[in-house]
Amino acid sequence: MNYEFTIFIIAAIVLVYGYFSQLLQRFNISGPMVFLLFGILFSPLGFDLITLGLEDKAVKIIAELALIVVLFTDSSTINFKSLKKNYKIPLRLLSIGLPLTIVLSTYVGVLFFPDAPFLYIIVMALILAPTDAALGKAVVVDKDVPKQIREGINIESGLNDGIVFPLLITLLFLITSHES
Repeated sequence: MNYEFTIFIIAAIVLVYGYFSQLLQRFNISGPMVFLLFGILFSPLGFDLITLGLEDKAVKIIAELALIVVLFTDSSTINFKSLKKNYKIPLRLLSIGLPLTIVLSTYVGVLFFPDAPFLYIIVMALILAPTDAALGKAVVVDKDVPKQIREGINIESGLNDGIVFPLLITLLFLITSHES
């Protein structure tokens, strides 16, 4: 399949979702739900319009674009005035909570996958540790939760990917350099 056509379809879905996203939110339909639905519809499980293998050029381009959009979106929602005033909660979440989550995830990974290479388990922990605030959206938008807590979680969510990403890339480089 022509990868330009694939990227065009994905871009069209993103644009259409962007146009109707506010309407869809009223019905509790999130972006991941929409994209999953279209992914299934266009995949071989549905109408078989897009067939991609892991080696296709389009997969790399789509993954890079998705990473750029996710990192930019998370960090662009940070309110810097609020960050200057209420930096203690996100600082604790990022300097204590994130490293502890990575260490504990690594430990649990070793317990579950004792035969796996240790670097692979750390990579898994680095991927799982920086959760997105979308998973806890109910907390972030609930007015009963104090504003400082909501903003702290939102700021932490916007910055944790950027903190973990260089570590992840470094470990992936170490893994691939040892394998080659």
